Amino acid sequence: DGEKLTVKEEKTEIALSPDFCAWLMPYNTGLEGNFKKFEKNGISAGASYNLPALLADEANDRYVLVTEAAFNPEYSGSHLDGNSEGNLRVASYNNETVAVSSPFTSPWRVLAAGSLAEITENNLVTDLSEDPDEKIDYSFAVPGISAWSWLTEGGSGQVNLATHKKYVDYAADMGWKYYTLDDGWQPRDGNTYKIQGGTYDWFPELVEYANKKGVGLIVWVHKVNCVNESEMNALLEEYARLGITGIKIDFFDSEAQSIMELYDRVYKKCASLGLIVNCHGANKPTGEVRTYPNVMARGAV
Repeated sequence: DGEKLTVKEEKTEIALSPDFCAWLMPYNTGLEGNFKKFEKNGISAGASYNLPALLADEANDRYVLVTEAAFNPEYSGSHLDGNSEGNLRVASYNNETVAVSSPFTSPWRVLAAGSLAEITENNLVTDLSEDPDEKIDYSFAVPGISAWSWLTEGGSGQVNLATHKKYVDYAADMGWKYYTLDDGWQPRDGNTYKIQGGTYDWFPELVEYANKKGVGLIVWVHKVNCVNESEMNALLEEYARLGITGIKIDFFDSEAQSIMELYDRVYKKCASLGLIVNCHGANKPTGEVRTYPNVMARGAV
């Protein structure tokens, strides 16, 4: 106990039957891309693919979904590497070596088998994930629709009180619970995205306005502001004091072990402060919505 173990590689391998093809997304760190159909002979050594992956015997409506669940913040996220036999091997992010505690429990490797309907409706990923901390009252974590102004108002709209009030009104009229302020709502360095401190002078008025309308404010933040734990704690505590409802945290773009630990820290700190979380530029869903009910959404999915 207390000893560190070094995990150099994983031996989990999926031998693809000739009856099955594979729907795979060629590997990219943002997990934003298109799934393509691969026959067994189209999978080759040196090629990498994102999880989840879907193995398919389409003629007989037989499918197997391959993914992972119950992420461990000591371990990196995983993807699939092809090999010369046309099989798929589970590999860590950038095939990195990780040091883990002893004893250690890896994330689940999930194979969900069934018809396409059964695959679509299965709950294995959340079923295999841990229950939430019963000491935390998650009653604040209420799912709901959010208005969002970025696509129509862009950067300039994010510093405009009138624009934000218009979208708060819209959310209230539609019966939606939230409104998301995106990049630019808070002073920050344009190159590093580091927050320069404080908010624009109109922001307290917006919080008061939204409160009267019954609309919670979700605010965008770049992950660089949360890498340092003390900086993260100070920032999130300030958001809670300002009356903010939650954060849209962006640009993870990695499943390295250090980033998995960052996810865990952000979730826990936000839970302790009653803040909901929307992860953007994020990794695959791995059941964290069960362990941390304040995690509302993520992109890409």
